[in-house]
Order: sequence, then structure tokens, then C-alpha cells
Amino acid sequence: MRYEKGDIKVRPLKEEDAEFLYNWLNDPRILEYYEGRDKPFTHEMVKEAFYNDDKEKVACIVQYKGEKVGYLQYYPLDDETKQRYGYTNLDEFI
Repeated sequence: MRYEKGDIKVRPLKEEDAEFLYNWLNDPRILEYYEGRDKPFTHEMVKEAFYNDDKEKVACIVQYKGEKVGYLQYYPLDDETKQRYGYTNLDEFI
């Protein structure tokens, strides 16, 4: 995925983003919402979680004015997850 509008850019995750992810995922402000402040990431955890062979997951870096500011990912939901979140009648939107 590539998206760019104004100062915002979303681009595919690259190997050289690993150090950014490590630092980002060890920021207490991020951990508060991501995994919990008591669960900092190691470099190995970053590699396992973000650089695996999951073909369905699309991993991206978000940039603002050329600076890396975040991460996003998207992937198809399985039927069980769709049920859990109430996405049961999607045919009317397609």
C-alpha cells in the first residue's frame, strides 16, 4: 500500500524500519495502547512480530513531514472475527 496526501505518507514496511519499530514499541505512550506498559519489545520480538511470512498482512509505516511516526497493518478478517465485531451483513455494502 502506498498513500500520500499533504504531509502524510503511508508506505510499505522495510527492513530498515526495524530500529524505528523497536524504539516506537518501547515508548511508554505507545505501549499504553499497544501491548501494555509492562511489556516492552526486544529486537527479536520486533523481528518475529513484524517481519514474518504472513502473506495476508499488509504492514506499513506512517510518515508525517518525512518523519516516521507510526505503524499500521491490515488483513482480511476470518468469519469468527467478523461475527465477534458484528460484521455479519457485509453483502449490502459490496
